[in-house]
Amino acid sequence: MKTNFNTRKFKGGAYASAISAVVIAIVVVINLMFTKLNITVDLTADGKYSLTEETITMLSGLEDEITFYYLTPSGSGVDMFDKILSQYTKYGKTVKLIQKDPVVNPKFASQYTDANIEQYSIIVVNETNGRSRYIPYSDMLIEEYGIDYNTYQYYSEVTGLDMEGQLNSAIGYVTSDNLPTVYVASGHGMQELGTTVASMLEKSNFQVNYGDNSLDLLTTSEIPEDCDVLFIQTPETDFTSEEVSVVKDYMSRGGKVIFVASYLNAEHTNLLEFMKEYGLELSGGIILEGSSRNYMQAPYVLLPKTVAHDILDGISDSKYLIAQHSTPIMFAEEVPSNLTQSAFLTTSSAAYEKDVNAQSLYQEEGDTSGTFNIGVTVEDVDTGAELTVYSSYYMFNEAYAGGSTFANIDLLINNINVLADAESNTVAVRTIDLTEDTTLVLTDAQINMWGLITVVLLPLAFLGYGIAHVVYRRKHA
Repeated sequence: MKTNFNTRKFKGGAYASAISAVVIAIVVVINLMFTKLNITVDLTADGKYSLTEETITMLSGLEDEITFYYLTPSGSGVDMFDKILSQYTKYGKTVKLIQKDPVVNPKFASQYTDANIEQYSIIVVNETNGRSRYIPYSDMLIEEYGIDYNTYQYYSEVTGLDMEGQLNSAIGYVTSDNLPTVYVASGHGMQELGTTVASMLEKSNFQVNYGDNSLDLLTTSEIPEDCDVLFIQTPETDFTSEEVSVVKDYMSRGGKVIFVASYLNAEHTNLLEFMKEYGLELSGGIILEGSSRNYMQAPYVLLPKTVAHDILDGISDSKYLIAQHSTPIMFAEEVPSNLTQSAFLTTSSAAYEKDVNAQSLYQEEGDTSGTFNIGVTVEDVDTGAELTVYSSYYMFNEAYAGGSTFANIDLLINNINVLADAESNTVAVRTIDLTEDTTLVLTDAQINMWGLITVVLLPLAFLGYGIAHVVYRRKHA
């Protein structure tokens, strides 16, 4: 019996048992620590229970005393709501959460809103200046409606959560003095403002006039006085001379314009004449990237290089700016002394320009190469007018709105705030999608790197370890 305890098999089993016991003990201790200290870790793929980096930064800079009144019965609440609200009080040192039972205190909410109160709603109050905003429970949910063709009954399904966006919007509203008004130009086959883009702008507390309330420059004689920023997005046909005159008159009064141009506009005489007054020209070709680090999926889907500018302040380095189908923006050789020009989005020096009808994506003889501007701003120091021009047709397209991957709409929000001189505390963030996985974006260089690691280096490492282990066992057998 004694000799059995000295066998290699018994010793190996005892060692394995001891290791297992130690691991179990460690797990138990860690579990007790997390429970005792109320520590939680968000392990969801897209951080459904965690605040975005932008929100955390915003909360850390808050100075006003903010109170969230959570209108829910005592001892009751929505689990996901509770987790997100606790994050606000964790990162916002001036933010506190108070639960108010609407049954016990039926008249409490009436001092802040005349709306019919929904259970699980939230009232955000700035205790410093007395401003407040009511957020209905239903506004924090994203629902899709359908019909069951077996019973022909209509049904609704909650597919997303917009709690962080609504709370940030409310904080921005109660702490901001200047809430900009944006007019979106219409006509000429312009891209309409997408619903997600419009929602994020509105949650940033901009008064956005779009859709039926957009501004048709052909039928208006003057840009409204309350227009802080005029947004013109990729017209497919040229403006009339009268329309250009309306915009010029607005600029002469210190107007602010964001113009999303495209390669199509390089053939539009009146639009080009307007741009020339600000020392800008459009080339008309399509930019392709020669650097695999500066494009995604295809060389015309650019990942721009950034140049320090107020418009880019606060944009997360973990997000991507996408500039698909861009055309070069050129500074004129002679620029009036009253104009100040700067580029804030460019390509790498390996980029090249192709004719829009080119049959090949590869650089060929005659293709112009170098660093191209795809995002520029011009200020008229005499009038105070400012013009920002982007040259990507899809710059603020719905495809790059929402989610935690792309920063394009963050850029647009920043741009509007800078032009309107609005120091906003509002941070527009993505909604939480409860139905699909997050998007993974990799540059061509990153795809090659991870392919090399997973297909070549890791298998070689495992093979090398296996050979070394076998050799070691044989030498010590």
